Amino acid sequence: MIGIREEMTSDIPGIRRLNEEAFGQPAEPNIVDGLRSSCDRLLSMVAVEDGRVVGHILFSPVILESGGRERKGVGLGPMAVLPSLQKQRIGSRLVEEGLDRMRSADCPFVVVLAHH
Repeated sequence: MIGIREEMTSDIPGIRRLNEEAFGQPAEPNIVDGLRSSCDRLLSMVAVEDGRVVGHILFSPVILESGGRERKGVGLGPMAVLPSLQKQRIGSRLVEEGLDRMRSADCPFVVVLAHH
């Protein structure tokens, strides 16, 4: 059974491996590590099966400026699921749980950060 929870320090190597495998390059794991070390308001969640990290999602602070006003929200990304376990709603569950937490925290917006 796959559980969803916040990242623990012991998950960090597994999160890095997962992102490298899912994206096929070190850019995304480096982004995750950089945000983890430089942001104080971060929500990093994992999907775990039998003690192994099989999915990961990251929410980090974003500030939008318009007309001299700032609004603080979060960016969603990167998100990764082991390729062998994709199409099983693991990513959807991570997104749903993360968005529920953002609503509970009265976060005014979530921006999806992605590339093609």
